[in-house]
Amino acid sequence: MNANPTNTFVFDLDGAMVIVVARYDMETTEQRVREKFGEAFLERHRFEVLGHIHYLFPGYFALLRWLHEHGVSLAFFSSGVEERNVPLVEQIMRRAFSDQTEPPPYRVFSRRHCIDTDQLGRLQREEKERYQPCFFGNLKKKLAGVVVPEEALNDTLLIDDDESYMVRGEEYNFVGLRYAYCYTVDDVNTDTFAVFHSAFYVSGLADAMFKLCATEGIRLTTAARRLQYDAEGAELSEAFRFPSRYRESYYLVGRDMLRQVEPDIDFCWPLPVPFESPFACMPKW
Repeated sequence: MNANPTNTFVFDLDGAMVIVVARYDMETTEQRVREKFGEAFLERHRFEVLGHIHYLFPGYFALLRWLHEHGVSLAFFSSGVEERNVPLVEQIMRRAFSDQTEPPPYRVFSRRHCIDTDQLGRLQREEKERYQPCFFGNLKKKLAGVVVPEEALNDTLLIDDDESYMVRGEEYNFVGLRYAYCYTVDDVNTDTFAVFHSAFYVSGLADAMFKLCATEGIRLTTAARRLQYDAEGAELSEAFRFPSRYRESYYLVGRDMLRQVEPDIDFCWPLPVPFESPFACMPKW
């Protein structure tokens, strides 16, 4: 066992960190963001790459800094094209670390780094299923051997909103976020709060994982499994909905952690009461 592992957080972009706005909706979205959150928020969270407007969810600048201060290696893995991903991440990192001449080292992985399981169609079913866990999908974001060496897999997490990108054997490296369909919403509920404040959730969950690793001498992936599955009395299945996303304590602790970086950081609207999962009425996993 590596006594002093370097933890790596690998962030998805679309739907997790950012929303890309369709051209026909750019002016309307910009106006709504300006009205809801103000001009300063708009300027800080709006990015233009290849003629497309992207909005970053609040809290991610502080989260990236907080993780870096905790010795975490940062990477980004999006199935989008490299020509978009690289300049977008560069802008995000430069804005997050604007007080430095250069941001800390980071890596960007794109569509060409994904495994396209549609191309495995001629292979035997057993061969295709090497890459397919219970969440099927055509593209896979393999961590071991692509993002990190095999021996570093237990210290690496993929933070993503789409479970179908996980690879068989790396299911417990996955931190699941709620998928974001749009940037601004009118109906404020637990689900929309979780989507918009995902950076707060990741921070609170990461803090709990780091504490577990320190007190129990376990690796990062084991801590992620304990908190996302074992503590929830849940198991991995096609119906699994990552119930830890709907624990308000993670958001509250996450806000405290991010305030270590940005003292004035806060939720963009109050926590819904009660803070309940929209999947609570579904059968248990």
